[in-house]
Amino acid sequence: MGWRLARRRSAAPVHAVCWALAVCVSQAAGQSLKANVSQILQNRQPVQVSIQGVEQPSAADAVALYLSGAPDLHSSVPLKYKWLTDAEDYLRTGSAEINFLLLNQRQDVVFLLFQNISKHQGFFESDVIARSGVIRNTIPNQPFGGHLALTGNPSEMSIQWSTRDSGQPKVQWGSQPGQYTASSQGCSVTYTRDDLCDAPATTTGWIDPGFTHNAVMQGLQPSTRYYYSYGDEDPALGFSEESSFVTGPQVGPDAEIKVLANADMGHVEPDGSNEFEYDRNKRLVNAVGSDEELLSSIDNVLHGNGLEQGASLDVTVGMISNAANATLAFFDGDLSYARGFGTQWDVLFDQAQPLSTIMPTMVVEGNHERDQPHTGDRFQNTGTDSGGECGVPTYLRYQMPADFGRLWYSFDHGPAHFLQYSTEVDFSPGSPQHDFILQDLQSVDRSVTPWVIVNGHRPIYTPSLSAVGPGSDLVVARDLRDALEDLFFTYQVDMTLSGHVHLYSRTCPVLRKLCQEARADGSARAPIHLVIGNGGQWLTYFVHPSMPPYFPNVAIEHGYLVYTVNRTTLSAQMLSYADGAVLDDFQLHKPADWRADPAGQAAFLSSFNQTYEESWLENPGIDLGQLEGILGAAQAILADHPHLLHPITNSTLPQNSNAADTVGNILENLQPFMTVIRNHDFGKAASLSEYQQRILDDVLLPLLHRLESQGSSFRHADPHVFEPHVQVSR
Repeated sequence: MGWRLARRRSAAPVHAVCWALAVCVSQAAGQSLKANVSQILQNRQPVQVSIQGVEQPSAADAVALYLSGAPDLHSSVPLKYKWLTDAEDYLRTGSAEINFLLLNQRQDVVFLLFQNISKHQGFFESDVIARSGVIRNTIPNQPFGGHLALTGNPSEMSIQWSTRDSGQPKVQWGSQPGQYTASSQGCSVTYTRDDLCDAPATTTGWIDPGFTHNAVMQGLQPSTRYYYSYGDEDPALGFSEESSFVTGPQVGPDAEIKVLANADMGHVEPDGSNEFEYDRNKRLVNAVGSDEELLSSIDNVLHGNGLEQGASLDVTVGMISNAANATLAFFDGDLSYARGFGTQWDVLFDQAQPLSTIMPTMVVEGNHERDQPHTGDRFQNTGTDSGGECGVPTYLRYQMPADFGRLWYSFDHGPAHFLQYSTEVDFSPGSPQHDFILQDLQSVDRSVTPWVIVNGHRPIYTPSLSAVGPGSDLVVARDLRDALEDLFFTYQVDMTLSGHVHLYSRTCPVLRKLCQEARADGSARAPIHLVIGNGGQWLTYFVHPSMPPYFPNVAIEHGYLVYTVNRTTLSAQMLSYADGAVLDDFQLHKPADWRADPAGQAAFLSSFNQTYEESWLENPGIDLGQLEGILGAAQAILADHPHLLHPITNSTLPQNSNAADTVGNILENLQPFMTVIRNHDFGKAASLSEYQQRILDDVLLPLLHRLESQGSSFRHADPHVFEPHVQVSR
């Protein structure tokens, strides 16, 4: 797979847009669409779109933003759109004023007015009744989406950003505001449609990404604040506003660090707009408030299909509010949820920039970045989760200290050694990645970095019930344990973090599903495993109604992890996105004179003969095809009896698909569904099999009851599961 590397090429002297969006509009007399600006002068440019004189207005009318250089509506989809019913009197007057924020996406844009898009199930030329004038982008080379990253050398820091042209990228920095005593030139990379793997990334989801630039600040001192600006040597292109960061402390056991982390964060449009979804979800093409849309909103909740990740903005804000003294952040996969729609990468980088320009953000790849048939992932050509991207945008937009296409690497920071690996490509013994992991763990000097923390995307331990198929949660967790659990145990990994399952969970120090007592020195015998997939994407609620004993804490609520590490203590809190409430609070301890003992661990492992008795929910887990039969039968009944849907017409999620999904919102939206499945005749009416009836009686109904009993959140906590070797506070 090819990709282009450009080093300090001259900026293009002319504007990039060569043709205007070809749309024929038959505009009725008195009907108009006007924007109150004609130029993009800043990122997040405010614009008000005024619509007048629409005849026969409908609830399925929308105003959509397009790149003016897009070839036609058959080859592209909107950057974003809003329903005209956002204006209170639109259905009565045929007039509306709708507000947008325009990101600097390097090209000119135009608004189109569509009438009744549900008629043709999409955005088609025949439904366009008006268009605005072209809004010219005057800042295509203003630095956008800056994000810091470590290089593997503690005296360096990389800054990465994007512009339309390659130019002559440069970063300048110093230890005083506005006084830059050093500078460094960078290099630029980009990619084309041909570098990607499949639709929609190569078709309707494609937009020109411009160039990503990478410049490295060198010769940095530990624990020092640096002020910096990045941009282009050409004065006409200019530099970013000044930002600052604090370097990590000197690597060693006496240092202390603070770290922020989340996974599965995603993005949300800053102006509340809707986005086109890769699976053409019905929510996008059904009128707000219609029976079809209400049923679609229930389907989205049942499948955790957030078209945007409404909670992600509050998670980002929360992490920024806790940034004081933090010198490192992690995004553990499923970064943007672009899934083939390039515009959504821009939204993510705009959203994350306030955090990612004040501390390095280190990433691993998830299924929604990497997985695509016949591209080398490990899922037997079954997963299309990347929407055709197959990792390329991730590798080039987030340049980590790793080889292209091999996103596994490690680095030291303070008293900790961090190992990053990919759960999406082969990690089995004998694979290049497994060899790297083994060699890396063998080479760590634990007298220098007494703590080892591992980040991946899919979890090694999960409370999910999803089974059957090579990509299901329980199957991948088993594969990870088979390949890595003994290795992590032997070399005394302290903690692993992952996402993929959209909740928070923590295990006890565990080996083969059995909680382990502390070592004689008081340190944990085995790693603890955290899932921090509650960063923004819609929550996973389909979990064990009664948790297995190796899960002392599970929370179905959005949030982010904050932890500190020094020589003797790792102290962590999972904080709620909504109000900063503590969802979990724990500590790991080891003595000041702690020494690694891989030989002792290996001896313990060789004589380990305890077995754990699994429940049927742990192994084999739930056949999702059989579960789908239950869900589909209930939805079919609702479709035949739409009056059951009407009580949720004004509930949160049908009204605002971008809202954060709380357990309260989920339950509110599922009321019609619960009415159906709780009817004592449902099993017979739906012709459920004996196995499906067992899922309904033993899993689905008890789980919904537990969700209801806890109201706005789902929290399972048992502080006694693994004392005394881990201290838990509340």
